[in-house]
Amino acid sequence: MFSKVQRKKAYVENEEEYFSYFELEGAEKSEPLIFFHATGLNAETYLNLLEKIHLKLDRKKTIIAFDQRGHGITNLQADPKKLTSWDQYADDAEVFLEKINISSAIFFGHSMGSIVAAEVAKRNNLLMWAISQASYDAHDRAFIDYAMLDNSKTGKAGEADVIIGLGKTGSSEVENNVRHICISKNKINGWHGMLNCNIDVEHGIYY
Repeated sequence: MFSKVQRKKAYVENEEEYFSYFELEGAEKSEPLIFFHATGLNAETYLNLLEKIHLKLDRKKTIIAFDQRGHGITNLQADPKKLTSWDQYADDAEVFLEKINISSAIFFGHSMGSIVAAEVAKRNNLLMWAISQASYDAHDRAFIDYAMLDNSKTGKAGEADVIIGLGKTGSSEVENNVRHICISKNKINGWHGMLNCNIDVEHGIYY
């Protein structure tokens, strides 16, 4: 398999099976960013994106991306009949992090990867921020509520402590800079409601 980046191996107990991964090294070695890929893909699929993120962070943070079981160059056994939940992938992620001596990290992922990352965070009682698309019911709505995640393929609203929606109505032109910040679920202090604001589209800043 042709690789555009130097691959490393994190061996498991029998020294024959391993996770394949790569690092984009940063000036800071502590608390690296760990990326989890989607089903059917592998870490290197996202190399261009991860390199851009690395550059945006001024190459200060180290980014690590690994191939999950049954994907890419990782050679751990992957019997589809036994892989009936995300639990095995979360177990694998914890083993991988232990093998490369990571005790503190920032997780991010795509699709399946975000689910696995969230499961690892939940198991270890870690702070978690997640971004999810809403269902089509949210199109052209000011208030994005809890129910609009029910039909989303990526949302798991029931596990969230706080849900913050970003609503928009009217024209899709750049000149329409009005946005609506909606709190539809809040287990922290119970406040619900909507705040109207504007967005600087060029810089992605809300004010």
